Amino acid sequence: MERDIDYTNEEYNKLNKKWQLINDICDVDEVEKYIVKLNPNDLSTANTTRNNTYKSRAVFYELASFTRRGLLGMLFRKWPKFSAPSQIEYLTFNADGEGNSIYQQSQQVAKSVIGKGKCGLLVDYPQVDGDVSREDMISLRYVATIKKFEPEQILLPIDTITIGAVTKVSRIRLKTSVFENGEDISVIRVLELVDNVYYSSEYRELDKGWQLYKSAAVKDGSGKFLDEIPFVFIGSETNTMHTNQPPMYGICKINVGHYNNSAAYEDSVHFVGQVQPVASGLTVDDVKNMEKEGMYWGSGRLMAMADPSGKWELLQGEENMIAREAMDAKVKDAVGLGAMFIMPGSAVKTATQSEGEQIVQHSILSLIASNLSEGYTKLLEWCCAFMNVTPPADMEYTVFQDFISKNADPQLLQQLLAGLMSGNITQGAFIGYLQKMEIEDSEKTVDEIKEELQGEGGSAGNLDLNVE
Repeated sequence: MERDIDYTNEEYNKLNKKWQLINDICDVDEVEKYIVKLNPNDLSTANTTRNNTYKSRAVFYELASFTRRGLLGMLFRKWPKFSAPSQIEYLTFNADGEGNSIYQQSQQVAKSVIGKGKCGLLVDYPQVDGDVSREDMISLRYVATIKKFEPEQILLPIDTITIGAVTKVSRIRLKTSVFENGEDISVIRVLELVDNVYYSSEYRELDKGWQLYKSAAVKDGSGKFLDEIPFVFIGSETNTMHTNQPPMYGICKINVGHYNNSAAYEDSVHFVGQVQPVASGLTVDDVKNMEKEGMYWGSGRLMAMADPSGKWELLQGEENMIAREAMDAKVKDAVGLGAMFIMPGSAVKTATQSEGEQIVQHSILSLIASNLSEGYTKLLEWCCAFMNVTPPADMEYTVFQDFISKNADPQLLQQLLAGLMSGNITQGAFIGYLQKMEIEDSEKTVDEIKEELQGEGGSAGNLDLNVE
């Protein structure tokens, strides 16, 4: 029996539960459903009311949300470097066809990767009959766009094929929707290689189930059929089809525990934290008299008691230290897990460079920055292919990894300057330190900075930077 087009495997179903938790906690959406129910087998109205008030008193502390926003702010503390041909510079103001720039989109992708460990990007291009005129491209009527897909939209499993020593993705299913005639229609896009030609198909969920709506082989800007799917995975560890462990999952679980501790703590504050008047030694007549006459407390009148041994007291419960300590401990745990995002050596990336293969240690956040840069640079190549442009060698989209503010060491700076003057270090090393500490612009070349320094008056103008 043939499976429906929207089938998923066990791996996807398990991951989807984690992704849903991360979405809810980081976006602070319907968080009350994560409060543990009191007496779950008691279906009475009284217990339902008790649980509703129990949930309403809990205070949700946005541990995960603040952590994700803080990490995202660190990642984009500096504007990414974008270098591309003029024909695709429109990406700086409309990368996805919906008015989001490549900068805005990459921030949304980074948010997904920081939270859920994965995101997908597809380069799309409108297929038209005949050639697209240069005027159409210039007017941006027909342009390549980059579409973002959350991990839960990328249905598993994903098919692959091996050609020689190379394994590449051969089939991806993407769950999305379209809004037509006043209603949302569920859509699954199927991207696949058939006889080494890329086909894009669209299935729609109609009254009779999933129906093929359209399908076509995809051509690039020169009219050539594509032999690969222009889809990139961005991951917290690797840019492959394999799903990485969601980085924010641990913090979100702690956030849920903190929320439940808060519910217990606020509940105890409500019931025993307020001053409670207590009367002892009452006679039956005293109780009946109180019921008959009413009892005032505070600025009103007090009832007299017939029994001389009776007395009034004020009692107040002590602070619920167990729940409070559990909350404080979880805050510390969440802060510790957040700090691990920027600790070097917690992730490893293999990079092949001109001088040979090297193993480079990264923090989780810097590895995400590196993966974003690699993924988007690849996407730019496909955009060029659709726009019939030869990609230049220096084309790039780079998310910087220096996301922690630098504090220059005055003593070290003085020693470096002395080394420069004595010829023991090069001007490149000296200026490189100035750039690293953000004293000088990291985008400028050594020659540009040297020229500026020699053009300044005072001591900077007298500094001889020709020392090699």
